[in-house]
Amino acid sequence: MVETSLRLWTGVAGIGAFVATLPVIALYFITTDPPPARTVLVRVLLNTLLCAALLVFVTGLSTLIYRTPGAHAWLAVVSLAAALVFVVLTLVANAIEAGAVLHAGTDIDPTRMGAGGESSQVIYGPIARVVTALFLSVTGTALLATELTPTWLGWLAITIAVFHLGLAPTILSTTDPARFYSLNGWSIPIAGGLLLTWVLATSITILAT
Repeated sequence: MVETSLRLWTGVAGIGAFVATLPVIALYFITTDPPPARTVLVRVLLNTLLCAALLVFVTGLSTLIYRTPGAHAWLAVVSLAAALVFVVLTLVANAIEAGAVLHAGTDIDPTRMGAGGESSQVIYGPIARVVTALFLSVTGTALLATELTPTWLGWLAITIAVFHLGLAPTILSTTDPARFYSLNGWSIPIAGGLLLTWVLATSITILAT
């Protein structure tokens, strides 16, 4: 009964996180330049709810990994720790972005240099990419060591982790949001979309087994 409840909440939270990310990404692209302050604040609010759902998902997933025969307990702990750091970093970046908009008193784009949200760009970009790569690589390795999910989900996590790690050097690149490989480029929503797609696939698998 406890195992069933754990799988249910883990899967539902993961699906909820994926659903929340769709309007978040849309609000980054379907908007004027600079976006209305309300658009940015709604984006931050939705992203905060996404983080809450993601927190439930990763806690449940790490618990399932920890309890699964053949798993390495320390991998489950590192997976949870990395995910917690990612969530905290995202919430800090959210606060910086919202603060920049509220301080400006007018419509600004906090993803552009000079708008007051530079620190959030560094967090959303290279810092979050390294932490996400750690989470996905460790979690993928743990899943490969267990029978919790199909093998392909473990390899998919590791593959996406490599993609995220490849974006870490963007801190040395440009600050043009219109470019892919940039500190604040559109590689960031793609990276986030890949992460949440993996979360969705993992959640569905957990619910189905």
